[in-house]
Amino acid sequence: MQTLTVFAKADPKLFTPDQLMLLQPYIENLTSDDLHLFRSVMVIYRHALHILTSRQNAFLLEVQSSLLKNLTRLPSQELREVVSCLWTIAGITNDPTRLIRVTISCINNVQKATGKPITSQAEVKRLVRTLYILGLFGHFCDFECHAAQFNSSFPNWKEGLVSGLIAETTVPFCAPDIEPSVRKAAIESLGHVCQTHAVHFLMQQVLNIFDQVFKEQEKDLMKLVLSGIRGFLTLEESRSEFALEGGADQKHKKGDQPDEPGRLTQAAYINQNDGVSTSLAQRYLKEITAIALGSQDSYAFVAAEVIASILRQGLVHPKEVCTIPKRMIMTN
Repeated sequence: MQTLTVFAKADPKLFTPDQLMLLQPYIENLTSDDLHLFRSVMVIYRHALHILTSRQNAFLLEVQSSLLKNLTRLPSQELREVVSCLWTIAGITNDPTRLIRVTISCINNVQKATGKPITSQAEVKRLVRTLYILGLFGHFCDFECHAAQFNSSFPNWKEGLVSGLIAETTVPFCAPDIEPSVRKAAIESLGHVCQTHAVHFLMQQVLNIFDQVFKEQEKDLMKLVLSGIRGFLTLEESRSEFALEGGADQKHKKGDQPDEPGRLTQAAYINQNDGVSTSLAQRYLKEITAIALGSQDSYAFVAAEVIASILRQGLVHPKEVCTIPKRMIMTN
């Protein structure tokens, strides 16, 4: 099965619709013993499902049902693959209704917990999982054309960007007085949303959260913030490279590019992303540099990757980071 994942990554068109259908039993009735097979199938589906068309709707809807059924039981690594596949399926079937319902349910559950004490480990676990799922839906799914459905569910929300609603729902749980594991999940979730909806990086509430994290110097939290920024900068680099290759003039339907939604909707976000990269680089370069120079662990490596992306994109003058050893800003 792992060999098949290599083929899927190399060329999804090597697979036929019938071959993809043969893999469906591996995502049904999931148990811990089957997790490695499930993971391989999800990698294959993430890369190859976009070759399918509406003629395979019945199969796609069965896959969608299976994935949604297992949504609350999966580890974080598999969840990312699953949500990506769910959005690909929604693009092919042209029906995101079920994903909208799940997202609204997650927002409702998080909002109900806002401002209330978390009194049990069961509540902590449930809230951590819900925040993580919500962040991934905010990352992979573009619900902006369906804002009216969210507005009807949240009448007090001043209709705007759905991604903004998700970010605003997450923000209260990023405060220093929140239970640590819940706070980590909220900061990671917020980073996921901002990566593909960069305008929210510059929300004052979000900047205040990042400022507080860097002030506290808690390594795990700083790594989550850096990972969010790194993901956004990587998408921006990918978009720029894609445009240089002439890809910006090609037509891509949603679902055609399984890797990241930033590649699916890059044209829509070009204007709103202008200046975000530069603002983040200039605001946090000092803190990121200090982390990169402070140790040789995984935290420093993430910081070095962010600096490398900043330099490749020319977001700051090279002299501002000239004190960083070359070995710390080299990436593969």
